[in-house]
Amino acid sequence: MENKRGYKYDPVEDTPEYQAIKDELEAKILERMGGQITRGNAYMYAQIKKEILKEEYGIDWTPPHVLNPRIKFN
Repeated sequence: MENKRGYKYDPVEDTPEYQAIKDELEAKILERMGGQITRGNAYMYAQIKKEILKEEYGIDWTPPHVLNPRIKFN
């Protein structure tokens, strides 16, 4: 799937299961990142998101940088 900007994203993000935990997930990511989510730590954000989704929710998720290898995410 592609978003409005033309980047591929994991369609798991469109599922009811993901949508139900989306806000909680973002809060957990922010907490693990010490309250700092910036463009400069996109890879760290994606890794933490992947870990939380798998460990706490049993959801396999593929980060944007894997799905879009020709795009540099900061």
